[in-house]
Amino acid sequence: MDNEKLNFYIDKLREKYNRDKVVKETLEKQIEDKDLEITKLNKDKDEILLKKNLLLEASKEAKNNAKNVLEEVNTNAIQYIFSNDLSVKVDLLEDKKGAEINILSSERKTGEVVETDPANDEGGGLADIVALCSFNSISQLVGKNNKAPLFLDEPTKYVSKGNYSQKVAEYLKDISEFTGKQVFLVTHDEFLSNVGSKTYRVKKEDGISVVDDFERNERIE
Repeated sequence: MDNEKLNFYIDKLREKYNRDKVVKETLEKQIEDKDLEITKLNKDKDEILLKKNLLLEASKEAKNNAKNVLEEVNTNAIQYIFSNDLSVKVDLLEDKKGAEINILSSERKTGEVVETDPANDEGGGLADIVALCSFNSISQLVGKNNKAPLFLDEPTKYVSKGNYSQKVAEYLKDISEFTGKQVFLVTHDEFLSNVGSKTYRVKKEDGISVVDDFERNERIE
């Protein structure tokens, strides 16, 4: 092989070497960049996991606080209206789809605590009161700035008229004064109708609904 051919092959090898060197350096730079990217992603992942755990802990604490508020407000209400032997227990049942709240009423009988679902209460009055108190508790959990009025339709439909009904009326009045919320109430219960600061009576005459101002005893046209 003469010198000319040898130089030709050397030049070819040199060109290939230079090309391969550029490819190698490019790949090394890409690997370095990817390593930095992986390091950053791992750091971000650790931060996200930390935030996730903090949120889970905060959520757990918030649920427990809400549970305690629901239990306390409901228990105070039903003890005020019914009996000191009654209390309310809230169970938070969590699954992949969300959370379910079971509200049970507890009653001491002969030294034992008996838990029942208020919905199974024979008269239904206990369920009415627990539902009303739960609604009030949840509205309080929203925050003190929540001044949305309460619209209640026959909240004591199954509550015995008389002493119990009167206590419910007083409870609703206390809620209004404590929260600063207006309460609009539709009822056939005279005890509830008398507790309002303004009362209207709606009745049918000749198939037409007419409204009377109960306090002024005059027809509203």
